Amino acid sequence: MQYYRELDLDNLDILIEKSLAYVKPVMNDVNSLHVGNWYSLDRVQLFAACPELEYAFIKYDLICNYAVAFIESRFGYLNPHIDADHHPTARINLPLLNCKNTRTEFFSNVRTERYEKTGPIAIINSDYILEDSFELVKATVIRVKEAHRVVIPKHNPIPRISLTLAFNKDPVFLLEQ
Repeated sequence: MQYYRELDLDNLDILIEKSLAYVKPVMNDVNSLHVGNWYSLDRVQLFAACPELEYAFIKYDLICNYAVAFIESRFGYLNPHIDADHHPTARINLPLLNCKNTRTEFFSNVRTERYEKTGPIAIINSDYILEDSFELVKATVIRVKEAHRVVIPKHNPIPRISLTLAFNKDPVFLLEQ
């Protein structure tokens, strides 16, 4: 199974720079809608700050309809999980800040338990098997319905900020081509 695929986007540096400029104030806004390290973004405002983002995925026949900043300020690793049922099978992530040298890992042999109706699905066993991993340095489509986690080494700068995007159709087809 292909868990992820890097994508070539035009103007990636501009997308990162303008998206990060929009996200940084959001993470300090006490009124921002966030759960843990997930910050829901206003797509219209994000596109106003970074107009290139609205059209960046047209060559893949995708229109962004959901954007979240994932901001992690802890070293180590998050617990393996599967994204909640209301999410698509895959999303596209962009590295915004301090993603170099971090890894997203994918696992098999998992047993799950749901703690909250809308939250991530937790992995409850410890004998899961690492299947694959990648460093988020380019736009990357990932399978969020497969068990995964982010790992941030102690020497890495924090916070690690990525942008995760959903679209008018599930980008999982990019992993199946």
